[in-house]
Amino acid sequence: MVTTLERREQIVEMARQNNTVKVDELAERFTVSTVTIRNDLNYLERKGCIVRCYGGAMVNRHFAFDRPVQDKGKMFADIKSRIAAKAAAMVHDGDASSSIQALPPPKSPATWRRKMAWW
Repeated sequence: MVTTLERREQIVEMARQNNTVKVDELAERFTVSTVTIRNDLNYLERKGCIVRCYGGAMVNRHFAFDRPVQDKGKMFADIKSRIAAKAAAMVHDGDASSSIQALPPPKSPATWRRKMAWW
């Protein structure tokens, strides 16, 4: 008998290999109900691993499966830069934050370095 965690890991791996998985096929393979598989797929979708579709799920190609940290940092760089720019606009000259003292200043945008008092 497989644990819930093991079953979910296997479902993700199957989705990665086949691009899609079907509820009925998974229920049969793991000898569990279709309700259990749907719960697994809902959980995995909330975690971003898969995208639900009628009768099953597809692998989420934007999910960072086993990618090196350097590659993960490059994912969605344009969106991250826009978020950082909006956040930087909310910071006034000389502002400081004690909640991020241990972190180095972000690399982008450069306005963070000018506005924040990093310790």
